Amino acid sequence: MESTPLHAEGLQSFADFIKENQEKFDERSVELINATCRSLENGNIQDSQLYSEAVEYLLYLISTTGINFYYIGREKYINQLNKIIDDKSIASFVHITADNVGHVRNFPALTTALNLSTVPYIIYDPDYIRVVNALDHTLCLNIESIYDLMLDRNIVMTDIHHSLSYYMEKVYSKLKERGSKTFITGNSYAHFGFPEKYLAHETVNLSAPCLCIKQIHAITHHILSYYNEVDNFIFCIGLFDLYHDMLKVNHEIPRMVAESYSTFSTKNNISPYIYEKKLSHYINERFFKGFKDDVLFNEDDLEKEYITQFNNIHDATVVDSEHKHNNAAAERALCYKGLLYRENTRQENQRLLREITENFKQNGKQLTIILPPLTKSYTENLGSEMINNTLLFLNTLVSPNIRLIDFSNHPDFLWNDFRDGEHLSLGGADKMINKLRAEGIIL
Repeated sequence: MESTPLHAEGLQSFADFIKENQEKFDERSVELINATCRSLENGNIQDSQLYSEAVEYLLYLISTTGINFYYIGREKYINQLNKIIDDKSIASFVHITADNVGHVRNFPALTTALNLSTVPYIIYDPDYIRVVNALDHTLCLNIESIYDLMLDRNIVMTDIHHSLSYYMEKVYSKLKERGSKTFITGNSYAHFGFPEKYLAHETVNLSAPCLCIKQIHAITHHILSYYNEVDNFIFCIGLFDLYHDMLKVNHEIPRMVAESYSTFSTKNNISPYIYEKKLSHYINERFFKGFKDDVLFNEDDLEKEYITQFNNIHDATVVDSEHKHNNAAAERALCYKGLLYRENTRQENQRLLREITENFKQNGKQLTIILPPLTKSYTENLGSEMINNTLLFLNTLVSPNIRLIDFSNHPDFLWNDFRDGEHLSLGGADKMINKLRAEGIIL
């Protein structure tokens, strides 16, 4: 249920139905009825006001019934869920496990249970994404990744401090120490594309492999809110990123990054900021409690793990032949090409990017969006449709505050400028940074 245009004919039919059945409505129902009547009497239908009244009424009905929670995932996250689900909202809680390839032993029984549930709400571990994709989503009040829920409420996903969380914490601390003027963020393209050894002292690169646009959305809002001295922002994004959400991926590396990020973001209170609420946001606010885990880093470990991650970025070798590079690039691109039809993900990421750029306009700060260099083998296998869709959308974001620099088809970057099929080597990164400085970008 989202806010859609309301028509007088539909409201009149609703009003007629109410008159015929008014003895059946309770006090809370009458509030919604009165709001509808006011819209009719004024002759000026206020969509947002009536939508808010309708949402409140729906939440009221849900709270009187209770929610049937279905958690599909690993037992390790049960404790985290107990921290945030409001006990008063639970009609039932069912933990569903699956085998190591994501198959529920009795899938028909699960679908039957969902059909019989009054208010089913599914929370899932991305490791079990196959099960979730096979369900009829129209049966559910909401379907939410456990990663999204924990990040929204500052819940740490793991008791293990990965080296990447230490690295992000150490880089973040440099914002305060250096009075930084330029802030870089993004996923692996930024992580490997802007090595610290080539950056000015006042430039900070807070990026990590597999960060998704939702996490970048939260980071940029946080920096804009608390670090006014930062004037220049750089966001390095891939050609496939509009179609991808790493918080919903069944893979070891995105999981490790999500856990690392949750430790870092929780410690520094970096939470997603909601500009325009959907129904799911109202539901989650009502039925999930706020919570913040405490995070402590050992200072000796912080320095040691930072150096480990720093060396991972700066010491990588380059693929040793053009043939191997082309094969690796083609393999990666073909994998991403399969994301093309994830239309819901694309729409959500476009919404987040529009909010990011609007925030920069309102704050009067400069944002440069960079599409990094890629080789011909990569772009040919990724396909023109995804590339054209991405470029078309990113160009709609350009304004006096927002600049787009596209290196994705730049002829100066050759196969030996890359460490693998898509990420820049140290030499390639140095070349890109110098080209950006020639364009007037402060690095």
